[in-house]
Amino acid sequence: MKQNLLLFKSNRPETSLVWGYLSYAIIGVILLSLPWFRNVGITFIDNLFITISAISTTGLATVSVPDSYSIIGQVVILLLIQLGGIGYMTFGSFVVLSTSQSLSDSRLNVHRTAFSLPKDFSIKKFVKSVVIYTAIIEFIGAILLTFVFWNDDRANPVWSGIFHSISSFCTAGFSLYNNSFESYTNNYQLNIIVSILSFLGAIGYIVMVDIWLLFKGKKTSITFTSKIILGTTFVLFTLGASLLLLENYLKSNSDSNNFIQSCFQAMTALTTVGFNTIPIGELRSFSLFVLLILMIIGASPSGTGGGIKSTTISSIVGIINSVFSSHKEYINYSLSVQDQNIIPETDTKKSALSHFVHIFSKKQKAKPNQPLSSDISESNSDKVNNELTKILGDIFKVKLLGRTIPFDRIIHAIATFAFYFIILFIGVLLLLMSESFSFEQVFFEAASGLGTVGLSAGITSQLTVFGKIIITILMFIGRLGPITFGVFLFSKKTIKKPIEEHEDLVI
Repeated sequence: MKQNLLLFKSNRPETSLVWGYLSYAIIGVILLSLPWFRNVGITFIDNLFITISAISTTGLATVSVPDSYSIIGQVVILLLIQLGGIGYMTFGSFVVLSTSQSLSDSRLNVHRTAFSLPKDFSIKKFVKSVVIYTAIIEFIGAILLTFVFWNDDRANPVWSGIFHSISSFCTAGFSLYNNSFESYTNNYQLNIIVSILSFLGAIGYIVMVDIWLLFKGKKTSITFTSKIILGTTFVLFTLGASLLLLENYLKSNSDSNNFIQSCFQAMTALTTVGFNTIPIGELRSFSLFVLLILMIIGASPSGTGGGIKSTTISSIVGIINSVFSSHKEYINYSLSVQDQNIIPETDTKKSALSHFVHIFSKKQKAKPNQPLSSDISESNSDKVNNELTKILGDIFKVKLLGRTIPFDRIIHAIATFAFYFIILFIGVLLLLMSESFSFEQVFFEAASGLGTVGLSAGITSQLTVFGKIIITILMFIGRLGPITFGVFLFSKKTIKKPIEEHEDLVI
């Protein structure tokens, strides 16, 4: 009990994010359960599912949103989408900054964690930029979509324009139409507007701030991170759309609208917005697999989308290339360190090097409860760790666009990639136990939930109660992100432990 109370009082940003979103989820479920917010009777599980789907900006739905919820209920869902899209802390911080000039350290830490921001990034400028940028884009999108929906009598065109603009920019995928945008399959205006809105949301606020500063002449070029994000997104979108288009031609489907359909579905999967203009459940396995890959990779850091993220997959590709292209260099460097042919320039480097030698050599054996090197004091441990990180970074060089990626970022990328698939496989396994659908349908549904995409092979409303709970959990984890969830799950109070002996493992 005492441990749980301490968890609520913890100042860790990961804990604040988890309990913050859970608090909004509870409020959302309570409101959507009230009779004024719904048109028909809806179970608690369905209300919870819709609430988490909105907060996580996923878009999967077990009930029809336009038929099941009143206009007030739809407003609540839209507010939850907006909160999930730009982060609940952003609203609070914007209000604080509007009345004062400072943010607490806890707020700053939560922002850095939620948006994966660099340490040298100005949080104050970022918060203001996010709110202003979001308001402008969503306002323009609402006006344009209102004209698109003007003759559609299924919903008020103005409300439909506002709802779908926010849903598109926040990559939520919720629609006021039961078949999403299938009735707009050949409408070029809607396909282009929604694609642009979702791209601007998924690309990330860091990139947009970068481009804005470049446009104003305050920068001469965009950052390395922005280049990776834009380049990776372009390659993935082009490849995905081309493969979808190719399959249409191979199955002798020469419809002139194949191009716009393929581009829209590739964009909606990659940005994790989750709208569809064609029935996803009727697609062949090849197309589903292409969409699956795009969904898993997902959007970019600091954006409104989910998935592994474009920068993570770029780092993984860089790691694979570096390992296989420089394998001999790693061995030679390790041998030279073991022979201690490298002369450290400082005592700190010498201490760090002794750590490294212990890891990569069997010559030194640490005794129980005895430090590796006598010249490493507790006060000097941080410096030693930094030097050790630099040494490892010099050995395991991972380069992208001619730049070397910091070693700690490499570790984060590997951990994110691995932990994401572990969660996904566990989710798929549990769903296969409870559901009677095919492996293909279940895997697609789980990947859509964890990636906060919202595309479905048509099984969401038919899930069992257990299946709905699993997808709900996957959506919530997907909103937090694998790193944030992993740190929340495994992080403990730091306890000084004796150095453990290391052994080699052949991979």
